[in-house]
Amino acid sequence: MSKTTVDSLRDQIYRAKQPKVDRFEFNSQVVSVFPDMIRRSIPGYDTIIHLSGVLAAQYLTPGSRCYDLGCSLGATTASVLDSIGEMPVNIESVDASGPMIEEASNRITDSRVHFQQADIRKVSFRPASVVILNFVLQFLPPEDRFTLLNTVRNTMNPDGLLIISEKVEFTEEFDEIHTEFKRSNSYSDLEIAQKRQALERVMQIDSEHTHLNRLYEAGFRRPRRWFQCLNWVSFIANA
Repeated sequence: MSKTTVDSLRDQIYRAKQPKVDRFEFNSQVVSVFPDMIRRSIPGYDTIIHLSGVLAAQYLTPGSRCYDLGCSLGATTASVLDSIGEMPVNIESVDASGPMIEEASNRITDSRVHFQQADIRKVSFRPASVVILNFVLQFLPPEDRFTLLNTVRNTMNPDGLLIISEKVEFTEEFDEIHTEFKRSNSYSDLEIAQKRQALERVMQIDSEHTHLNRLYEAGFRRPRRWFQCLNWVSFIANA
């Protein structure tokens, strides 16, 4: 296994006042600062990524398959690789962003990983023991979320594991603390406000209740929360 680590730049995309705040996109500008951006924006991020790999390793066996859907730069893929050692598995890492996939494939070179630029709603899924959706559903149209999960469920191996991490609707108190978290990571109020505006039409979040009910309706068993830090929550469910 060969992995390449590339340092990211400091996220300063929204540092200057913008006359017009464009819709947020996972373009080359975001890719160049993404690791810094996501760690300064998502409380508990490193724990979620590390434990996603640990959880996946409990369900993967030699020759089995894992999907990392919405893989971005492959952080979760790398975590799975770290957790399974030299086990021969197939990891399908998919993202709609060309710049993300290009950079991810530069960062991780391992014959067990296949990076694919594609809309995850159009992937032809094959039987898998693990499917991971970390911070992905929130960027899909709400009406498409059930269909994707139902398709994933119907193609997973019996007793396979689904891992989902999302920002969820929670109390105003947690929203305020999350804002303070970003301030504590050196984001200015202008940066916070402009990024929030950029995400308004792109990122639509659900309540925890909605997530759990949708998993039940899609056919998953025992959907449950395994991690929460403020308004960021991770779930697992069995196929």
